[in-house]
Amino acid sequence: MKRRIFCAVLTALTILFLTGCDSSGEPRTATYPQLEETGYQDCFYTPWPEGLTQTLAEEAGNPSAEKAYTLMIYMNGSDLESDGAGMASADLQEMLDSDFDPDQVNVVIYAGGTTDWDSSAVDWADEGTLPDGTSGIYTIVRDGGSNKLTTVNYDITASNGGTPLAMMDGGTLAGFIDYAAEQFPARHYALEFWNHGSGSLIGYGYDHLVADEDGRSSMGLITLKQALDGAGLNFDWVGFDTCLMSGIETALAVRDHADYLVASQELEPGDGWDYVWLKELSDNPQSSGEEVGISIVDSFNEYYRENVSDTGSTLSVTDLSKTDRIVNALGALSDAGTEDLGAGEFTQLANARDKTETFGSSDTRSEKYQDMADLGDMAAELAQLHPAEAAELEAAVSDAVVYNKTTDYDSDTERTGASGLSVYYPYAYSDSGDQTKYDAMNAIGVSASYTRYIADYSTTYYGGSSGGALDSLSSVPVTDGDDGDVYVTLTQEQLDEAVSISFDVWEPVDEDGMEDYYFAYIDDAGVEIDDDGRIRTEFDGSLPMLGDDYLPMYYQSETGSQTIYTCPAILNGEEVDLLISISDKNPDGKIIGAQPVSEDGVPSRKDVEVKKGDSLQIYYYAEYLGDDPDKEDEWYLGEEFTVGSLSIDWVQVPDNEVFLYGYRIEDAYENSYYTDLIEVSFY
Repeated sequence: MKRRIFCAVLTALTILFLTGCDSSGEPRTATYPQLEETGYQDCFYTPWPEGLTQTLAEEAGNPSAEKAYTLMIYMNGSDLESDGAGMASADLQEMLDSDFDPDQVNVVIYAGGTTDWDSSAVDWADEGTLPDGTSGIYTIVRDGGSNKLTTVNYDITASNGGTPLAMMDGGTLAGFIDYAAEQFPARHYALEFWNHGSGSLIGYGYDHLVADEDGRSSMGLITLKQALDGAGLNFDWVGFDTCLMSGIETALAVRDHADYLVASQELEPGDGWDYVWLKELSDNPQSSGEEVGISIVDSFNEYYRENVSDTGSTLSVTDLSKTDRIVNALGALSDAGTEDLGAGEFTQLANARDKTETFGSSDTRSEKYQDMADLGDMAAELAQLHPAEAAELEAAVSDAVVYNKTTDYDSDTERTGASGLSVYYPYAYSDSGDQTKYDAMNAIGVSASYTRYIADYSTTYYGGSSGGALDSLSSVPVTDGDDGDVYVTLTQEQLDEAVSISFDVWEPVDEDGMEDYYFAYIDDAGVEIDDDGRIRTEFDGSLPMLGDDYLPMYYQSETGSQTIYTCPAILNGEEVDLLISISDKNPDGKIIGAQPVSEDGVPSRKDVEVKKGDSLQIYYYAEYLGDDPDKEDEWYLGEEFTVGSLSIDWVQVPDNEVFLYGYRIEDAYENSYYTDLIEVSFY
């Protein structure tokens, strides 16, 4: 039987946000006198310094002859390169190994944003290197029968009189586009962003070298739009070899200057794109943006199906000329939702939001999420309330997304619920109603009806309080049925207020000073509701273990026959979330990897392999169930042990050991209510 273990509501922990550190460990924060704020959050645009283009052109020499294609890559190496992974350098070498024809395709790279480059991992045609701590421009040439990297402009900081350029600044991007188009003219142009992606609100990239005075180091979508407006060049396609950037907001930000968007809805696996598609492009340089996008998606999907069996991925191609229909359809559905809120039907909307496919979970302990929801699945979940409006939105998304492929963590399956485009849809993990966010979304072109709806939705969510029928839930007895199942009966009013129902099991914490603290284990695999409002579950007294340690498993996502869970831990001294898959392939569960906890709050793109012999400490969430109002729930770090197996064992709890169990119901505002709890022991 497939079992699902969910966690209780987690309390947020403080995360240290860094702007990058030098070798002494001190924060590296550079301020730029020329950095000009646009008026929107996280948005900066400083014109390319006067005379810099001419200086760089003089250093580079004569422009190349016009070719069929120029691909511009804005490669912000950040921690993906500097933390020992060398992921940017690895992708540069992958481009070289694709053996594309540089006589047909220019590949021009603006490389920066990181403290250290692993230049030794890249084949060079000259004596150049990627300069640590600054930025440069490079291209790929045929040399001695193979492709190699060569320097166009070694040190842009030096070329700019010693003043560095921030990759978060839209002026830097616009200047690079202008310069690359001038030095590497072509009949077709494409633009690729390489680095982190944080969804619609934070945007692209994490510059490891610089941040503004408030510690922000990403490029917001308004800035990105201004950069493309400033450059004034039209691209066959704009792509993001990053996480989380296949959103309608990104599509709207780039649509005036590109035909297609190629991007991922979900966190990208660490290896990112597979650049074998460059060879196909150089063989067919007249390919349309759609055709190139399809080639990128196919190679990406094939790579993760064949080479990385236990990871999941999404990548899609969106026709940007068809985004108006999405905006209009989203507006109509949003107007209906706003009317629902006015009529007091928040719970129905919250139920639909809770069930909608969501992307971008990050760090179980702090509950940091990007709240990127699938547009198509959002419509499907709202279809019961507004069938006509929902059907039009689904059709609009399907029409715009011309190609979309996914893999689940079990590589034999596809990620259901991933339509190819997402939208920011706040729920439990977002802050309340920051109007600057909605102003920026409106400025990009998102429907004002939608931003009004999510603002009202967020206000209703954060303004919600207890006081309904669920307040009496604690008096409802929990009983054992004749068949050994656990039953509880709710009234219709209580069921109407419930968004989620789970079955909880608590193990006493056997530590001094931890009286009345219980480790929370929750099993809702068999939770069913019959027509009479009776809830029951099957629980046989077994809990998941890894070796000799209980393994808490916190729900992340469910697709098809598979459910993914996380477990916070310290792996070989590094804070991570273990990834656990329960599927037809692994019915009892298996650890399939880990994701590092990002110190800067940006979703991690790196994958960490978990192996036998690794050192592991598991975090446990301990709930206080006593009467002392001054005591709070806590995280408890288990003892260090050596990983022996990646498979999960389901073990009966010890004989005669007392446990507590009962049901927990959450309402639309994420208030938790508990039935009476029963002390039990299993034999």
